[in-house]
Amino acid sequence: LREHIEELRNAVAKEQKGFMAADHCAALKTHVSEETRAAKQEVQSILKMIPELDAALRARKQHVYSAEVSSDSVDVALHAVLRAGTLTPPGLVCRLGPGDYMIGKHRVHLQAGPGGTLLCSKDGEKVHPLADLFHEQAQHHASVAQPHQNF
Repeated sequence: LREHIEELRNAVAKEQKGFMAADHCAALKTHVSEETRAAKQEVQSILKMIPELDAALRARKQHVYSAEVSSDSVDVALHAVLRAGTLTPPGLVCRLGPGDYMIGKHRVHLQAGPGGTLLCSKDGEKVHPLADLFHEQAQHHASVAQPHQNF
């Protein structure tokens, strides 16, 4: 009888631990969901500020680039292009993840192209050379920075 009572006690204790873990997980799930939503909102608000930041940096002829990730060949190639100085650089280049970048005011996907070129795509557009994006952004900045005057 004592053995049977001890088995029942162990079974009850095990069940209680299981219920406590389930209750704890349920409470954490709600908390984590709220934190995830808040983090996503924060990311979106930061991404909305980037065009203004890029414009301000360009106007001052300054730039901010995320640190080079030496284990990412696309990032290494991008930083080589930035260091070469042959293209008008954007004010802001920020690596968000592998192949995912904020370049100037655009969120783009970068990939290696033929002959060591870098290709990018933005906003569902077709893939084109990164140099085209730099050129497009430089032209846009020049037209905004010095608007045409009508005489």
